[in-house]
Amino acid sequence: MSYLVAARQAVAACALAALLSPCTSIGGAAKGPEAVESLLKALKDSDPKAARDAFFALRNLRDPLATEHVIPLITAERTRPRLEAAWILQAIGDPRGADALAETLVLGMCDHCTGAGYELAAMGGWGTEALLKALDRCKDSRARAHLLSVLGKMDDPRAAKALFGLLSDPDPAVRNAADRALDEAPTPQEPKTLKVYVDALLAGDAPARRRAARSLVRCGAQQALDPLLAALRDIDAEVRSNAAGSLGRLKDRRAVVSLLTTLRDSEAAVRRSAAYALGDLGDIRAADDLTAALSDPDISVRCSAAYALGRASDRRSIEPLRSLLHDKSEGVRRAAAGALEAINSSPAGPRSEPEPAAVPPAAKPVPAPKPIDPRRLQELIAALDGREALARRMAAIALGETKDERAIAPLMNALNDPDYDVRRAAVDALRILKGGSPRR
Repeated sequence: MSYLVAARQAVAACALAALLSPCTSIGGAAKGPEAVESLLKALKDSDPKAARDAFFALRNLRDPLATEHVIPLITAERTRPRLEAAWILQAIGDPRGADALAETLVLGMCDHCTGAGYELAAMGGWGTEALLKALDRCKDSRARAHLLSVLGKMDDPRAAKALFGLLSDPDPAVRNAADRALDEAPTPQEPKTLKVYVDALLAGDAPARRRAARSLVRCGAQQALDPLLAALRDIDAEVRSNAAGSLGRLKDRRAVVSLLTTLRDSEAAVRRSAAYALGDLGDIRAADDLTAALSDPDISVRCSAAYALGRASDRRSIEPLRSLLHDKSEGVRRAAAGALEAINSSPAGPRSEPEPAAVPPAAKPVPAPKPIDPRRLQELIAALDGREALARRMAAIALGETKDERAIAPLMNALNDPDYDVRRAAVDALRILKGGSPRR
């Protein structure tokens, strides 16, 4: 081994050891601009071990000073530098690297670098913006599908709006990916995201209304009941059917009267969903209408009506259900037998009065963010240029909690602060400011 190669490896090894040492001081050279510059140079070294040691050191250092130098490596010709750049950017968590991380998904690196998607989701609004830009320029179906799966993890109105819009994409793979993303999306907590769901149900195109009718149920009765009741009158049969099913899952008996009307819908699929939903509600008020539905010409409606009567445990339904034991459809006969067994084994016995309607929990008020006093904001921004590192760090933390976008530019400047802890605090503050989580 030549003395030159040995020297390169020694330099990288010493840098790594210094970074991982518990006694390394925050303000020491190991965490300053000189160390970052040396490691970035070693990252491109022709000796594989020196470059690998530099990679591990940069990843463990998580210094925002490296971000702008690592971003260009995402489009390197060789695969290994691209992957190492992605891992370093994920470890740093700097919002400036969001576009580059989204690019890794566009370039098809998602199979080897799945952490990029989780990191983008944790960045909040920064990740949403990067993913939407990547979607606009990406033409590959597989890459777009992966971008959509990450968008589905965001509680962001822009992400939800994009996903509902892509349900009408000409590419079936993209349509399916958007549908899966909405199906797996978390329950919307952000009021603006919830409004996107409601607007999609009441004013979107047919694919958006169908999906919203299934997804809105996750928001609870307080938010979803009225829009879903309105959707029972939609011109699209699938929307009406999905809305009826969602109303059953809401378990709110205020929907019973509307579902009884829907039980007479012209489409069998809608009648079936309404009958099944009434069974989920288990309200005795539906007994007469469900008994009439036992004579429906559609097999699936008769099965659902039998199921619903079994859930209601009304002994007045026993004779009509017994008549179905001779139905020409085996499925209907099984449904009737199951309903009779449920009624006979019900511990409550016959019911003569309807149970009280479920009272939905009171909606938790979403407090509007209080605007920060402009003078206080200016004081915090000025503190970022103070002489004491601790004061600058505390100012960065406080600016992130303001959620005021006027703090973005000063915090971006703080990413180049001489003090390592101030730079890390600026990264977390920028993420929190746009609804993300801190990068610990």
